[in-house]
Amino acid sequence: MKGSVSLISKLLFEAVQIPGPSGHEGRVAAWMEVKLSPHVDEVWRDGAGNVVGKKKGKNSQNSLMLAAHMDEVSLVVRSVSDVVRFEVVGWIDPRTLLGSPALILARGEDIPGVIRSTSAHLAEAGGEVELWVDAGSRTSDVRIGDPIVFATNPRWLSPDERILASHAIDDRIGLCVLIEVAKKLTEQPEYDIYYVATVQEEVGGHGAVFAAGEIKPTWAVAIDTAFASDPALPENPRLDSGPVVRRFVMSQPKGPLYPPSVLFSSALLGDAMMESARKQSLPVNEDINCRTFTDACRIFDAHPDIACLPFLIPRRYSHSPYEVVDVRNADITAQIILGALPLIFAS
Repeated sequence: MKGSVSLISKLLFEAVQIPGPSGHEGRVAAWMEVKLSPHVDEVWRDGAGNVVGKKKGKNSQNSLMLAAHMDEVSLVVRSVSDVVRFEVVGWIDPRTLLGSPALILARGEDIPGVIRSTSAHLAEAGGEVELWVDAGSRTSDVRIGDPIVFATNPRWLSPDERILASHAIDDRIGLCVLIEVAKKLTEQPEYDIYYVATVQEEVGGHGAVFAAGEIKPTWAVAIDTAFASDPALPENPRLDSGPVVRRFVMSQPKGPLYPPSVLFSSALLGDAMMESARKQSLPVNEDINCRTFTDACRIFDAHPDIACLPFLIPRRYSHSPYEVVDVRNADITAQIILGALPLIFAS
């Protein structure tokens, strides 16, 4: 396992540095095409921009869709003056923004900036803090509608390259699991397997819904991230405790961007993951969640005849300039999925 973890660590460290805001996932898509191609029979980009890799099975009576999303939460330019004002794209806690380095994906080239506000010496006590991006002398090159991503440098929080802190861990780590499963599945599976790197999960899961409609899989598993425990949330799964089988979701968000969503996860898929983990003596968790959604929820909303499951990797500080994850869980997740395939296909 040590060698695999090292390879996934390097892969994830590379992946989080590729800008891929919602609606502008092209650079990540090109990277996924390169990484998936050696391990599948064919790769293409569909009409929505998803990257789809297909491993042909012995027959096509059924199929499995493994999905992870390419996009990251981001900002978008609202107006340009001496500074750049913005709106958020996806759910971002404004408390995490101040002082963060940013990258404006302007037309033609990327422009560095930093998210700032008026100096605390001059700000009105107790007043609302206005944030903007200061791009220095390059402000005139910025246009309304340009996307903005976090530009924090990824850093290892352990000497063995096990604990990674970076933006975009959600869901570049899921993409790495897709690649790892595709690489290790060297034999022809019983049924077709589709590895789908989806677009626009953070703004409603539009890519996953489109892909599921085109592929029409029997089963769909969304590999994403889950809330890990921290000092304020000790009841959540520990960072090092393995992936999470999410048994039920009832998303009740406050804003209109994320409409209500209910997912009754497939018992067959969830039980297959749990049994695979048991047989391999690998750590795994189970939970329900009433605060968020994944691509699996959106697929189930649009296609209730598809058996769906969110299979999630714990990470801290979601949708922030520095999320934190134990990369070993990516390797464990891939091993559990590989062990679950015979159980799923035998059903």
